[in-house]
Order: sequence, then C-alpha cells, then structure tokens
Amino acid sequence: MERVHGRHGRSPTNTGSGPFVTGRTAEGCGKRWAAEHEGEEPVPPMPYWKWEPSACRLEEVDEAKFCRVMKGRKGLLFAGDSLTGEMIDTLRAVLRATRVKHVKLKMDTYTACDGELTLSWYRNDYLDTRLDGFDTPRCEEPDISISQCMTYDATLSQYDTLLVNAGAHRQLGGVEAYGSMIKTAAESLTASMRRLHGDSAILVVRNTVPGHGESFDRMFTGPVNLDTALDLVEKGPPEFEWTTIRDKNTLLEEAFDATHGRTLLDAYSPTILRADSHASATDGLHYCLPGPIDHWVVLLYNILLEKVNSDNK
Repeated sequence: MERVHGRHGRSPTNTGSGPFVTGRTAEGCGKRWAAEHEGEEPVPPMPYWKWEPSACRLEEVDEAKFCRVMKGRKGLLFAGDSLTGEMIDTLRAVLRATRVKHVKLKMDTYTACDGELTLSWYRNDYLDTRLDGFDTPRCEEPDISISQCMTYDATLSQYDTLLVNAGAHRQLGGVEAYGSMIKTAAESLTASMRRLHGDSAILVVRNTVPGHGESFDRMFTGPVNLDTALDLVEKGPPEFEWTTIRDKNTLLEEAFDATHGRTLLDAYSPTILRADSHASATDGLHYCLPGPIDHWVVLLYNILLEKVNSDNK
C-alpha cells in the first residue's frame, strides 16, 4: 500500500489556499499557533511544507487555472466524509467561491469562476447508495443523519465531474462490510455517471488517510518518515480502527476499477507522513487548513488538466 514516491520540502510561504479562512479548523490551529507565539509581534507565519513527487512534475493550481480547466463542464460534486468537506473548503478558498447553500455538517454548495462553475459537497461517510431504511435521500433535510446524504441520478445529472471517498469511519461488520458497500457504490456511481454524461464524465476516487496518535504534540513539527507515521497510526484510539484503512484502500481501488474510467487521487502516499498539522488535542484525523490537504487540490487539478488535454488531442 505504501506508495511514497517523493518528499516534503519546507516552503517559505503558503502558496495554497491562503490564511485561516475556513471554519472547521481555524479555531484549533490558528489559536494554538498564536498562543505559542504570544507576545511576539508580528506573529510569524505557520510552518508550511509542500509535497514534491519524484516521478513527475505537478502544475501548481490557482483560481484562473482551475476555472480554465473546468470551463464548459456542468459542475463538480464531492461525495464523502468530513475530510472530503475539508477538501472542498480548501478548493473554495483557492477559487474565492461564494456559498449559496449550507446545511451544517451535511452539505455545501458554492458558485465560482464568475458564476460559471457550481461545486458541492454532499456528506456520506460510507458512500451508501441504498435507499432501504432511510426516509429520504435529500441532503437538505435537517434531521437526516450526517452520514446519509446520498447521491442519486437527480443529483448526479447536475455534475459531470464527481470525486468520491469513503473509509475513515468504522462501520458495523468491519472491513468485510466496507468492501461490500463500496463495491455496490462503485457499480452504482460508475453506471450512473456513464449513463448521464457519457464520455464527458470524470470520476475521481480519493483513497483514505488514517489519523495519527500523539498528534497534539506534533502539530507544528513537520512531516515524519514512513515507519514513524505507521507507528503513530497504531497509537491512535483503537475504537477508530485506523489500522484497517490500508485494507479499505485496497478494496476501494479494486471496486472502482481503473478500466471502468475512474482516476485515483492518491492522497494517502504524501499525507500518511503528515502526523503534524492535525486540528486539535482530541482530533488526530482532520487537518489544519491550509495544510496537507492543499496538495489534494493540486492533485485534483492535475487530474482534470490531464483529462482535458487528452480529450482535446
């Protein structure tokens, strides 16, 4: 599973998503950094590291570039858990997007690129595509579980670019149950995107990064090596079952087979080394924003750029 082909380099400035402008992690990260530098004027910028892959060169992303690569497309939908929510938080900061719909912890919709692009996040911790047992598939309903914001054709028809993920949350039945559910989701989502959008459909599958134990003491210390990272995963709270995520990632990639048109966004390889930058003393899973998730947006942009360039040949 460990595909670590690159290194993290200390960057003098954050060229990613800007200062702490998002609500999910600004309080934990920004306040602690300010407290550690109380009395200093000005407060120094937080340390920032960028991933440098060894096998290729990645194009940096900015608002103009991302809008250009999405020009003419219907929209971009993120379906997944709260880390997927952090990813759209990062992207909307890059795009200076305007939020037009919000259901707390469940969904967000934004417009960007001078109103030409719609991007949304629908929370679904397990990519559950079944209707059985749920009263409604509507994300707008305030009483629906935060993990059951489901995506069906009526939603997918509005978005020809789909990014999905599931795996960070444990579920009854363990890894076996995850494998069964993710296989069903892959079949449903792949078929729907192909039927609704044909060759224009873009399906991106992000693998999952486990949390790290002892994260509070490492918030600003920078990346670690792989052996240390895996040791810290094992030191996480056992009830979170972070050690099962490598097996879940294998099942995820098998279910969303590349021959069926999906592209893998490998968040795991660079981010497993980021035992730093976690959001709080009790949260070794989510990240400060900006931070490691900035690179996920860079990866997404490069995936879209390659797809568009390939289609134009």
